[in-house]
Order: sequence, then C-alpha cells, then structure tokens
Amino acid sequence: MKKSLKVMLLLGTVGMLMAACGNKAASNVETSAKGTEKSTESVAATEKSSEKETEKAEASEKKVVEGAVNNTVDLSKYEKGKKVRLWIPVPQSSEYQTVEDVKYDAGNAKAEMNTDDWGNQMLYVEWDENAEPADRVVKLDLQVKREEIVSPELKEDEKAELPEDVKKYLEPSKNLPLNDQVKNKAAEVTEGKTSDLEKARAIYDWVIANMNRDESVKRLLVREMFVLF
Repeated sequence: MKKSLKVMLLLGTVGMLMAACGNKAASNVETSAKGTEKSTESVAATEKSSEKETEKAEASEKKVVEGAVNNTVDLSKYEKGKKVRLWIPVPQSSEYQTVEDVKYDAGNAKAEMNTDDWGNQMLYVEWDENAEPADRVVKLDLQVKREEIVSPELKEDEKAELPEDVKKYLEPSKNLPLNDQVKNKAAEVTEGKTSDLEKARAIYDWVIANMNRDESVKRLLVREMFVLF
C-alpha cells in the first residue's frame, strides 16, 4: 500500500513538472511570437520612415523660382490702314507652377482672353485699319512660382505603351495637321535617334533651322503648308 502510494505521488509529481514545463514552453512560444510581431512592425515603421525621409530629401533638392513676368509686344512697325491681330499664349497654373495676378493692357484695341477645350488661355488683340501704329503695343504681366519637376522614377521604355494623358498631345488638330508628308519628314529628321527625347530635340532643331515667317503671305491654306516640307 505504501509502495503504491509512493508510486502515485511520484507520478503526480512528474505530471505537475511536465505541466509546468509545458506552460513555460507555451509561454516562451507566445513571447517569441509577440517579439516577431514587434520586430515586423519595427521594420514596417522603418521602411515608412525611410520613404518619408526620401520624399523630404527629394523635395528639398527641387529648385523653386518665383517672381514677376513682364511681356511687351510692339507691333508699331506695321503701317497704318491695315488690320493687325495678335495672339499671346498665357501661362496657367498646374501641379508644378502657380500663376496669379494676370493683367494685360492693350489700350483702346479690342482685347479678350479665350480658353480652349484643353484649358489653355490665349490673349487675343485686334487693331482695326484706323488704329495709329504707335498704339499697337500690348503689355501682359503676371506673377509665377515654379517648382522644378524631378521624376527619377520615369524611365524610357521603347516597349511600354504611352500613357493616355500623353497620347492626347500627339493627336492632330486644325492647326497641327498630320499626314504622310509630315510623318515622312519626321522620320527623316529623327533618323538615327533612339530615345523620345533625342527625337523631340531633333524635330525642334529642324523647325528652328528651317521654318521662317513670310509676312508677304496673306493666308496660308493647310494644303499649301506642306510645300514647306
């Protein structure tokens, strides 16, 4: 009997020790899991902090220019007795620039600010045949603040499709017709160029070198424009 009691006491003691060890092990596992969660949260917080620091660094590197822009257009050289018309593109606010306090002075001439479907503004001024040549002067003043556009994430990829907000600027219009003559000339001018930037620069340089305004031409029809090419 005593021997049986000793055995039972021994088994009970062993069971208690095993339960205690099991609880301790479970506690260790739980503590380890919590420690892993805290470690993961710490890494995520570090990544967010790094992203914010990078954004701040990029923002601090951007150059900001602000001030007054004053434009004066003098068309007094045109002799009296002719109707003279003028169109001046007006800068507008965007994500990277703020345009404020736009003012113009066209004297007694007909003047109006027009906006097209794209949101572009144009100052239109017209002097009739009786206007004095010396009065054909227009002043356009505005305040502007411009932020440098820094987009290191933009990388040219010939296989990538152009974004929709870029495609619209490549569509033809009444003032920018597009046909085979224009396409062929563009292909000729950009021959050997690989990137879009190089091609755009080549076309720009060609226009500067070859296009001149002929004031003796009264009106140039679209079909006559292609003679220039």
